Amino acid sequence: MLSRLVQVRARLRLPLSSISAKLNKLSNSDTKGVNNLPKVTLRPDESQEQLLRRFSREVVKSRLLTDVRRKRWFVSKSELSRIAKKKAARRTRKTQKEMQQGV
Repeated sequence: MLSRLVQVRARLRLPLSSISAKLNKLSNSDTKGVNNLPKVTLRPDESQEQLLRRFSREVVKSRLLTDVRRKRWFVSKSELSRIAKKKAARRTRKTQKEMQQGV
């Protein structure tokens, strides 16, 4: 959602205040699980680009987008365990390969 707002702002050359207004509307709404949206305020002598860069850093720090991507589809517990096993096998193959090359 937030990246979509940033993309729209970039495409339409909207002022950053319109994005912050939409974010305020989102944060003031009564939605579940969205209590801690990242917020930034314009500092003195700070450009719009710096503010946008700082905002995007805050979004990354809050892990909001990763949660949204992760929760986009339902993944069953058996599927999660299967994926975890695949990752573990890949990790062990990688470490074994590194050990053989190091010898």
